[in-house]
Amino acid sequence: MQAFRAIYQRLTFPFALGFVIALLPTLLFSIGQLVLFIVMHTANMGGSAHI
Repeated sequence: MQAFRAIYQRLTFPFALGFVIALLPTLLFSIGQLVLFIVMHTANMGGSAHI
């Protein structure tokens, strides 16, 4: 049982790391879209409404 737990802990860390790395592009893309939306919205509020 102790050996199983050691193997389990050794396997979960790389898996969690891989999961975070896999989600990172999606997260960055979402943040980028949000920032872009805010910038565009602010620019439109400023009066420079050119598309």
